[in-house]
Amino acid sequence: MTPTRVETWNELNPELKGYSSCPNGQFDAETGEYINFTMEIGYRSTKYHFFSISEQHPKGEPIATIWNAPTGWVNSFALTPNY
Repeated sequence: MTPTRVETWNELNPELKGYSSCPNGQFDAETGEYINFTMEIGYRSTKYHFFSISEQHPKGEPIATIWNAPTGWVNSFALTPNY
């Protein structure tokens, strides 16, 4: 197979800003949601935009944004019943 193009999250939903995301998003089997985040990397800080994709919201739905956070490279994360 040969890739034909690269898509970004904001092409799926303009609210999902940022050109970098976690390569290992998580699926919540209880809610049926895929959870991930995008990163808007700035000069001195980063905005992390968390979102979910589900059957009810196939184009994604923002969950929360963390503003002015330190930039960190995240390979994976975990879900718990409360977070």
